Amino acid sequence: MSSTAGLVIAALIASAAFAGLAVAAILTLLQLRRTTQTAAETLAAVEREIRPLAADVHALLQEHRDLARQAGRNLREVEGITDTAKEVVARLARLTNILGSLGTVGKALSLAQGVRRGAEVFLARLGRRRA
Repeated sequence: MSSTAGLVIAALIASAAFAGLAVAAILTLLQLRRTTQTAAETLAAVEREIRPLAADVHALLQEHRDLARQAGRNLREVEGITDTAKEVVARLARLTNILGSLGTVGKALSLAQGVRRGAEVFLARLGRRRA
């Protein structure tokens, strides 16, 4: 075999290897293109689904903020009512204590008036008997 025939065979083998590599690269690039198209379609579908959901989430967040503000206002209102109720209870307790002590004083005053009236009657009768 001559050296030129060996070179031709080597060139043919190299050409076949290069052609095989080119075909494999072309097939890989075509598959990559299909995968990219599928990914783009999937992302478009996800975007179509997410847009209404994003609007719903935004509306829910706004509603949550409004409810939180209203709850804060209601809590402050209830706190004011609670403070007023505490004040009323404290005043009623003081009034009850005052009325309770007046009851004791009232009983003592009634007893003193009764003793005074009894003494007046006794002295008036005693004075009539002397006269």
